[in-house]
Amino acid sequence: MRDIGPPSLTDGRRGTDRPQVLGHVREFLTEAVLADA
Repeated sequence: MRDIGPPSLTDGRRGTDRPQVLGHVREFLTEAVLADA
């Protein structure tokens, strides 16, 4: 999951992708919670 990382790294490489990366993190966390439930 290379898309998950410190905001500074994301903004440095692709600042415009930050919202998309946050969305991926959200999906990842949601799937993890559903898997635990």
